[in-house]
Amino acid sequence: MAMITKQGKLAKGIYSATVVLLVALILVVGNFVVSRVLAQIDLTRDRQFTISKATREVLRGLDDVVTIKVYFSKKLPPNLATLRRNIDDVLRGYQAYSHGKVRVEYVDPSEKPEEEQKLRYLGIPQIQLNVLEKDQLQVINGYMGIAILYADRHQSIPVVQDVNTLEYDLTAGILQVLSKDKRVIGYLNGNGAPDLNKEYEALGRLLSQTYEIQPVDLANGGQAVPDRVNTLIVARPQSIPPREQWQIDQYIMRGGRVMFMCDPIKLNEQMGLMNPMPVTSGLEDLLASYGVKTQRALVQDRINENAGFSQGYMRYSTPYPFWPKIMGKALSDKNPITSRLDALVLPWTAPLEIAASQSDTSFGGSPTGQPNVKATILARSSPQAWLQKGRFDLTPPNPFQQMQRPVEKGQSYPLAVALVGRFHSYFAGKPVPAAADSVAAAPAAKTIEDSPETQVIVVGSSQFANSNFLSMFPGNQNFILNAIDWMTLGDKLISIRSRGAIDRPLKLTSATGKAVFKYANTFGVAILVAVFGYVRFNMRRRARRNAAAPHAA
Repeated sequence: MAMITKQGKLAKGIYSATVVLLVALILVVGNFVVSRVLAQIDLTRDRQFTISKATREVLRGLDDVVTIKVYFSKKLPPNLATLRRNIDDVLRGYQAYSHGKVRVEYVDPSEKPEEEQKLRYLGIPQIQLNVLEKDQLQVINGYMGIAILYADRHQSIPVVQDVNTLEYDLTAGILQVLSKDKRVIGYLNGNGAPDLNKEYEALGRLLSQTYEIQPVDLANGGQAVPDRVNTLIVARPQSIPPREQWQIDQYIMRGGRVMFMCDPIKLNEQMGLMNPMPVTSGLEDLLASYGVKTQRALVQDRINENAGFSQGYMRYSTPYPFWPKIMGKALSDKNPITSRLDALVLPWTAPLEIAASQSDTSFGGSPTGQPNVKATILARSSPQAWLQKGRFDLTPPNPFQQMQRPVEKGQSYPLAVALVGRFHSYFAGKPVPAAADSVAAAPAAKTIEDSPETQVIVVGSSQFANSNFLSMFPGNQNFILNAIDWMTLGDKLISIRSRGAIDRPLKLTSATGKAVFKYANTFGVAILVAVFGYVRFNMRRRARRNAAAPHAA
């Protein structure tokens, strides 16, 4: 009997050991297979952690090997370990979807001194990192950059601090190294334009990551916009002379693309928000001929952002109707610039009007005064907006008075418009404007009257793109970069960048609705507990009565 028991125990032991070994083998084989197969479940809205369709198309189009070198030091602070794993996950996706055309290499420059010289050439700097070791805080030198290499061309991401924009940076870098010539963004200087090294410093820095930026000086109309400029930015134009208008018009007639950002006012630096000066761009008739009229007014909107103000030693924040917040259905889903954008803030903006099509309020392409040009309203105010005309007063109104403004008097106004098509010149059939005295010797010019297929964007504000607003509102940054990409590169990169700007604001509700929500949160749980206790008490009392009934009988 004892022998049978021992044999049973031995059989059970062998069986258990076999099961454990099989499970371990399955785990090892499964881990090996999964490590080489890209499989994940992404439950986020818009699939935030999945390689985008635009990137997959770029990777499928590779006809040669692109090398991505990750220059990360092995000795990094523990808090960066997650970052390293996230970067690995993204790069595995690139390798999988490229079918071997993307090669990833990891290099620790501290182990290969010869690599440090290459990093200087690639533009990847050495950075200082804080490391806690043996209860002591130490400062070490390290690297956290990525280089994209193809043939004799390279593009670098100097420092990778998170993966929020990594896919965009990698795909933009791949497109850049595949292109022999870097695309050029022109920036019109003079005539009141913001300084790219000061007010627009952040925008210049962002654009320079993908494009070459070339300042454009029209020299009072004596110089043309260079042909190498792919897209021209005209920011805060003021009193543009006719000859320069003609040069801008002729650039469009040659197939150039232009983004106009026209302010209705100029803030007084000494007076702050008091007595702003009305601004005349000089481009009003030119833009109207293309299909968009700029109105001399300021838009105020009940759907707005808070702004901070100082009063004596106190600083406070209040809803500011001169900063309309455009979101949801107020952003066009017909154009890739705004189709994936969550929110945009346009401060001190002018309302726009689509010429010859004022009754058409759809977001689709609507006719303009030009038969071969279609207009798309990219952004519009909410239906609860109104205008301020004449003498402008930008001081913040009383919040109570603002909320009590009758909603039925509001109206929705276009704030940003995209024009696409073949434009007819504003100067067709007119004499070429005379050059200024300083360029009187300029050669005689002839007007090009019609353009090939091209694009023009008009926005009623330039303030939204300055460094302060780009840092406060990520949607502003995405909007202007999407617009430049759309005109310069097409829509390949837009869907990637726009996934990073997610805004989930609470819907505006009435005072009664707020009160109901407040008291429901305050007393609702207590009332539910009391009701549950009362119901439970009655059920138990009824059960006791039923149990006692037979005994009573």
